[in-house]
Amino acid sequence: ADAIAGLAPPSAALASSGASFLGAVLARVPNSAPYFKAGPSQDALRQAWARALSRVVGVERDLVRVAFNAAPHVAAPALAGTTYVLHAVAVMYFVSVPDGADFRAAASPLTDLPALQTIVASELASSSQVPKAAKLNAQEL
Repeated sequence: ADAIAGLAPPSAALASSGASFLGAVLARVPNSAPYFKAGPSQDALRQAWARALSRVVGVERDLVRVAFNAAPHVAAPALAGTTYVLHAVAVMYFVSVPDGADFRAAASPLTDLPALQTIVASELASSSQVPKAAKLNAQEL
C-alpha cells in the first residue's frame, strides 16, 4: 500500500512579500511516535519532509515549513488474510513562493503522489537523524 495516501489540494494565501500556499499530505506509518515526540528524531523528520517538499516544488528549503498532526488509524491488509493497524500522520506544509513566481505552477507537482513518495523516501533514507524504523518504512513506499 502507498505510504502517502492522499493530498489536500494546495490553497493560495497572500503573504506580505509575495504568494504562498499550504496543504497537507496523509502519510500512513506503522509507528507515529517519532513524528510527535519532541526531540532530534522529530526535528529530523520535519527537515526531511521539508527538503522533499522543497525539491518537488522547486524552492529553497527555508521557504517550506512543515508540521505534523495526528490522523485516524487505518487498517491495511497483511499476509494470510489478517490486517494490521497503521498510524496516519497528516503532514501539513506551508510554502512561500518567491516574488514573481506563479504559486499554481509551484504547487502543481505536489499532485504527483508517486514522485512525492520517491522523493520523501530518498530524504528519509539519507538523513542520519531519522529513526531507523522510519527509514525502513520509507523503503516500503
